Amino acid sequence: MEVVTEPDPTPLVMIIAGTVRRSLRAPGTAGRTRGVRGTFALRSLKDPQAVSVTLEESRILVRRGATGADVVITADLDLMAEPDPPKPKVSGAARHPRLALAAAKLLEPPLGSWQSEAEKFMEFALSSPEMPRPVRVVCTDDGAERTFGAVAGEPPVLELHGTAHRLVNAMSGSTLITQDVLDGKLQVCGSLRDLSLLTGRALAWMFGGDDID
Repeated sequence: MEVVTEPDPTPLVMIIAGTVRRSLRAPGTAGRTRGVRGTFALRSLKDPQAVSVTLEESRILVRRGATGADVVITADLDLMAEPDPPKPKVSGAARHPRLALAAAKLLEPPLGSWQSEAEKFMEFALSSPEMPRPVRVVCTDDGAERTFGAVAGEPPVLELHGTAHRLVNAMSGSTLITQDVLDGKLQVCGSLRDLSLLTGRALAWMFGGDDID
């Protein structure tokens, strides 16, 4: 099923569209949403941000706003990626149970270990010839590490350190690497230029795995 956005989409629209695309790639998700019609919305608890997702016969349309949504999910968007996020408030689920279930499936793509998510992201990121390499990723929970784009005899030029939870979020596109670094959730060793190049690939990954300018 094709996922499309409105013209000139907001960043949140692009992020949700990317999330829906990743969810549809997971086994079983497309089948469970097939035949479901209607609109659900994700609304921010703290500000006016809202995104609507409309399931149609052959496509899913993602656009700003929550007007006309059959199911509305209100959540603290800043805390959704935390280890124990507060439960969102959901309205309309009793009247539209299949749509509410589809919304849950589409907004929560299944995630693997930090290693498996890093493998997928780094394969995409390193497909750009401009990307720095090697890149070393270290889990601070147990010291486990992986190096990607290894060059014989060359030490890593960029390193990311964080807990398994933070690495899963960053590598899967659930959060943005640079923002996690600024918030102290990830630690980076490397130049600002290399981090900027990695951020560009992370943004593309977050928005669905397509290259962006």
